[in-house]
Amino acid sequence: ILGVAAVVLGVYLVLGGLAGVLGGGLRLRWPAPTSLLAWILAGQALRSFAEEYYYRSLLLAEMQRLAPRLGAKGPAAARWAALIPTSVLFGMEHLALAPPWDETLRQATFTLALGLLLGILVLVTENLPFVAGMHAFVNWLVLGAVPRFVDGAGYAAIPAGTYVGVALALAFVL
Repeated sequence: ILGVAAVVLGVYLVLGGLAGVLGGGLRLRWPAPTSLLAWILAGQALRSFAEEYYYRSLLLAEMQRLAPRLGAKGPAAARWAALIPTSVLFGMEHLALAPPWDETLRQATFTLALGLLLGILVLVTENLPFVAGMHAFVNWLVLGAVPRFVDGAGYAAIPAGTYVGVALALAFVL
């Protein structure tokens, strides 16, 4: 929990600091405190933990165990042989096949990359709750359930992907 809190705080400090240095005049807008927000926060936290447990604990560990039987030679090959298919499955679960197709392709690329990075993070840290917390933060960002920097007119000034990228970079540093 402390690691996730440090990463989340770091994201806002880095992005807020950059906005200040660059003279962006941004302010932090908090989401309206509603019962829907509480459901989103709790539901996505639970969902993120369940997905991480399934994909990064059960499937990834089992694939790593079976990888030598499938021809993977050595621990690094076994990790990649486990990581790639579980990340593809993770991406497929999050894919909405519907027009516009460029958005579907963008979403597929994002979720595959996120699955790979979360998988690598689990392998490096061996800390599933930390990775589940990072996953929840990503979900909250995408759903607008956490504070966002806005410009003077009240429009989002930084895309959600920037928050996600900074969060993952800080998670790997931590």
